[in-house]
Amino acid sequence: MKKSVLQVLFLLCLMIPLFSANARAAKDYTPYIVEIEVGQGDTISDICDGYSIDYYAVKQAILVVNGMGSEDALNAVRPGQKLYIPKSRADADSIMALYEATISAVIPESYVIRYTVEKGDTLYSICDGLQLDYNTCKEAIKSLNLWSGEFRLNAIYAGQEILLPVTNEAAKEITETVAKAVDANVNVSTVTGDRFEYYLIAHTMQSGETVRGVCDTLGIKYSNDVEQLLKTINGLTALGSVQAGKDYLFPARTANNAVYAVYSHTVATGDTTGSLCTAYDVKYENVKAVLQGLNPKITLTAIPKGATMMLVAPCGTGAETPLIIK
Repeated sequence: MKKSVLQVLFLLCLMIPLFSANARAAKDYTPYIVEIEVGQGDTISDICDGYSIDYYAVKQAILVVNGMGSEDALNAVRPGQKLYIPKSRADADSIMALYEATISAVIPESYVIRYTVEKGDTLYSICDGLQLDYNTCKEAIKSLNLWSGEFRLNAIYAGQEILLPVTNEAAKEITETVAKAVDANVNVSTVTGDRFEYYLIAHTMQSGETVRGVCDTLGIKYSNDVEQLLKTINGLTALGSVQAGKDYLFPARTANNAVYAVYSHTVATGDTTGSLCTAYDVKYENVKAVLQGLNPKITLTAIPKGATMMLVAPCGTGAETPLIIK
């Protein structure tokens, strides 16, 4: 594998420190989008067809304007959910230009390299040849190349020029920086509405398994925050008390075996937990324990205006069955 690698020159060529508050661009997607409401049985592809828009041509822009991190979020839309789609293919291109400018502005050029794909290359082999860990770097690679979905990682071709992080540590910082920059630059109050965050899956603990081991298997980076989340959503005082044969909730990035999709919502005047559950098509009594676990600092019977509240929408068959987690 040829390893001639040139440092990338980004659009803005700015050496801005990571996590810089000054990295916010004067960006607003409003001129390029239209608000839609998902109907019963609707898919995003169907909605785009209704507006004479090629779904596959604008899919990436849809993810960007709705603050979604992957195509899985598009597959988890629910009736009544409000989303934003580009008005046209040209508007989608404008959205992606703004998004690319944001990424360019917040990542120092020294963190990124440009590589031309050769015949027989895979991203795994390219990373291996550059002494990069594929699993550590793949999210950064997706962000740098404006890719959505895991399939793009497996669809590279000879002659294609791709962007890669220079080191594993750079990859971690790129992933975190892009997420923060995108969040900061999207006009949440008028553009994204409620934001998809992650999935919750029900995992049956096996004999000899540990919570940390399950997290590793699911690709979840174990941390103090994850530990606290696992304890609160499962009603546990200590993770060491999990029992083999019982179901426990774990956060996940993919919809496989998901029980719920988790969304963040800014509480507005008139909101109640009951009305929000109705909007998300779940019964409050069935998800009360999970909601309290997701929102340990909020009293569910008196949710404060302006607070960010985590809500759940059902995924798949049986999601309305109360989950026994203790």
